[in-house]
Amino acid sequence: MSAAGLSVRDIVVRFGPVTAVDHIDLDVAPGEIIALLGASGSGKSSLLRGIAGLEPIAGGSVAWDGLDLSRTPVHQRGFGVMFQDGQLFPHRDVGGNVAYGIAGLPRAERQARVTQLLHLVGLAGYEHRAITTLSGGQAQRVALARSLAPRPRLLLLDEPLSALDRALRERLVGMLRTTLKATETTAVYVTHDQDEAFAVADRVAVLIDGRIAQIGSPGEVWRDPARADVAHFLGYSPLLPAGVAAGLGYPDPLGDKLVAVGPGGLVTDPAGRRLEIVEQVDHRGYAAIRVRIPGDGTAVVRAPAQVPETAIAVRLDPAQCAVVAASPDGADRSGAPTM
Repeated sequence: MSAAGLSVRDIVVRFGPVTAVDHIDLDVAPGEIIALLGASGSGKSSLLRGIAGLEPIAGGSVAWDGLDLSRTPVHQRGFGVMFQDGQLFPHRDVGGNVAYGIAGLPRAERQARVTQLLHLVGLAGYEHRAITTLSGGQAQRVALARSLAPRPRLLLLDEPLSALDRALRERLVGMLRTTLKATETTAVYVTHDQDEAFAVADRVAVLIDGRIAQIGSPGEVWRDPARADVAHFLGYSPLLPAGVAAGLGYPDPLGDKLVAVGPGGLVTDPAGRRLEIVEQVDHRGYAAIRVRIPGDGTAVVRAPAQVPETAIAVRLDPAQCAVVAASPDGADRSGAPTM
């Protein structure tokens, strides 16, 4: 890739004997949004903090436009950081918070920038509102506007919506991407939420055990997870060996690979294999029926309503499944599917 933008090479972050980030390479092109997606403890926030200079790196380099910043202090890197709590100043009004990082601009230019950004985040006219009167979602939008005001060459966002309830996160995530794109901001976005990462990012990097297990566009990562632990993290469950998958109607030979069953990957079919019903739970518009699969574990099939029987005939739908390699540690981490 071109040297333009962010270039991370062989970066290592350690906390005592624990290696949180284990020799990661990452490139982010100008104007691109990359999501670092992973479970708690996967190293995603440690990687972000290493890029920002908030944590010392034990090895590797962080560069912008080909210039190594590894020894450059945080405040001289030209990067912005936004955290989940927003960290707004309660003694300043909304406009004062947004203008905080651009105090050196002429007054008219500063006010124009504040007005522009508040319009972008859907808070036009809020300049004189007190921070204490804002809802959680409004406060995070102010925090985003404040982070963008100095025109950082890279914005690092660490779980910026995680303190909000799911319905509010879903409403704000589109606004966040639209704002980053409208301001042509290069961004690294940390989250544990798959839907959030896929909605915001141009590319998604899945981190497992301090390493990038897979990186690609949201569609590529979802349709073709690189290995079993990535598929499981993304919500595929269970992960079936070849013999079990074939018994459930999977048509293609698999060798030593596994079939990762996505949501909707197991469907009712009168001609399918009858499996024991373990549990049935009503949802809006459908029933989630948990069945016991051959060998070990369970899987969920969706049906229009609960069935008054002890077994149901099902098959795999290949279009809703993925074929994956086993994880490096040999475990499929299949777990129990969610109802």
